Amino acid sequence: MSIGIAIQAQHGQSACGDHVGYWHDQHSTLIALADGLGHGPQAAAASQAAIGAIEHMQQQPLEAIFYYCDEQLRITRGVALGLARIDHQRHQITYMGIGNIRALRIGEPHRRFVNSHGIVGGGFHTLFADCQPLNSGDVFILYSDGIEEIVDPLQLLADREDPQRMADRLLAELAPGHDDAAVLVYRA
Repeated sequence: MSIGIAIQAQHGQSACGDHVGYWHDQHSTLIALADGLGHGPQAAAASQAAIGAIEHMQQQPLEAIFYYCDEQLRITRGVALGLARIDHQRHQITYMGIGNIRALRIGEPHRRFVNSHGIVGGGFHTLFADCQPLNSGDVFILYSDGIEEIVDPLQLLADREDPQRMADRLLAELAPGHDDAAVLVYRA
């Protein structure tokens, strides 16, 4: 397992409204990306609160984490949120997302994950668990809407061995700076 993370605030802002977190034990890895609505300190406070709530609930099922976060973030602007749990024994990834977080698996075949509509902290109607195999060498990418939406998986294969270099390159090449941006790259 190897992880790379790259984050940048919107040009002209001192605080980034996007935050990531990951927690690892012998059985699984939990990955999170929270994109606070808007920009600046209030967006940063919302996304930091989401990561803190997830850390508190990290051993719980993904659905329970989402509902807990929704309750805890009611006093904030709210966030778009993507959560993935990687089961190391089953070689499987389960992803749930609310809002405009993007998730992509680079493997055979390449796969984009599905999100539900809503705002964590502002309510949502449905959650959808998207389960896929995650084989050794596969890459999972979680990124916010500050990264251009269309990412060509073949463009990423050159840096497949180094998640940090991949994350840095995605941010440098595909984050124009008009929004906060965050990307997390996980290689199985």
